[in-house]
Amino acid sequence: MQQYQVRDGLKLLRFNGVLLGHVSSQQDQPRWTEMSVYKTKPLPGHVNGLYVLEKVGRSVLTHVPECKEMFPNLPRFQAAHPGDDPDIGYEYHDCVPDEYDFPSLLVEEDRYWATQCNTSEAVVEALYRRRGNSQHLPRISLDLLEIVERADPTFGDMWRVEYIA
Repeated sequence: MQQYQVRDGLKLLRFNGVLLGHVSSQQDQPRWTEMSVYKTKPLPGHVNGLYVLEKVGRSVLTHVPECKEMFPNLPRFQAAHPGDDPDIGYEYHDCVPDEYDFPSLLVEEDRYWATQCNTSEAVVEALYRRRGNSQHLPRISLDLLEIVERADPTFGDMWRVEYIA
């Protein structure tokens, strides 16, 4: 058992547990997703622990304030990353000209999401993407489930067979 802390928006979740699996979609691109599944230590009086599903949307993309394609309310680069150089480890969106005003440069922030699940079924259910009446498991979710299944075999039955009415 190890102590972990994950973020859900601005809320911090702390727990003792084990990491069952982690995946990342990063492939030399400015935005990517990282996902992890943890199993918590059982609470007193309970046989099983909870599962914690964590998803982080990462970004190293910078913008100028006039950009029409950026997310609202981005922080200034200098405030979010004091002392960092945007030429090292960050990428410029198409909106950033060759010569720009450094103090006005904005940066996308990482986005954090986490949820607690009582069962492996609930973890799998949380990984589904839904649109209208259809649902699917994205490739990154399938990769995560394959890794998690090695640590906790109960996950295999939850996503390898789907029953259709």
